[in-house]
Formats: sequence, C-alpha cells, structure tokens
Amino acid sequence: MKRRNITSSVFFFFAGIVISIYAVNYGLGGSRAPGPGFLPFLTGVSLILLSLALLIPSYKDRTAEKRVPFFPEANSSKKVILATSGLLCYGLALEYLGYILTTFLFMIFMLKVLQSQKGLTALLWSFLTAATFYLLFEIVLKSQLPKGILGI
Repeated sequence: MKRRNITSSVFFFFAGIVISIYAVNYGLGGSRAPGPGFLPFLTGVSLILLSLALLIPSYKDRTAEKRVPFFPEANSSKKVILATSGLLCYGLALEYLGYILTTFLFMIFMLKVLQSQKGLTALLWSFLTAATFYLLFEIVLKSQLPKGILGI
C-alpha cells in the first residue's frame, strides 16, 4: 500500500503544479474580484498540499509492505464495470429523460444493484437525492438543468 501511496502522491503533486501554473496564466484577479484562474489555482495548491500530506507519512514509514490485491473483494471488478456503465447511461439519458427522472433512476440503480439496499430505502434515498439537488440547482442557484420528456 505504501508504494501505491507514494506513486499516487507524486503524480498528484505534479498534477497540482501543472494546474497551478496554467491557472496563473489565466489570471488570479484581486482580493475583491477573483479572476478565472483563481479557483483552478486553489485546486492545484490543494492537490499539492494533499499529496504532500500523503507522501510524507508514506515515505517515513519503513515497515515492510504487505501485498494487497487491487480489488480486495471478490466482486469488486464487477461493481466497477456496473458503476461505469451506469454513469455512461446516466450521461446519455440526461438530455432525453431530464435531470430529475435520470437522477432518480440512476440512484435506484446505484443503491439497489451496487449497494444491495432494500427497495423502499432505495426509492426514498433516490427521491431525496433527485429532489434535493433539483431544489439546490434549479430553485436556489437558478441554473438550468435538462428538462427532458417530463418538462420539469
């Protein structure tokens, strides 16, 4: 596990540097009016700091590394394939079915198939997720979500 931590933290350290450099080129803006590069710059700096927070303890840890399989559970690879397929279908159906219906169906799929939740629990959480994010983005933030065939 230590080796994976070191590899991933080095990757994200350099990714953070690249993101930060490109963000500065877009302009950070001032303290009262942030520029278009401000948020990407913060993201890059956050990646750098988080990667260092992972790298330093991993590098200091001198204990022997225990071999851990990439997919520790027996059906992990199946779940990864199902989740990726579900996300692909979500993206394809979003414009046609609309945000609310697509999100509701996607959450049912994720909770029922991948997490083995009971039917009523999956329905309740799916409804709450779709409704909450619809209210947040459509009503509070006044952004447009895909309406789809339902028109809502």
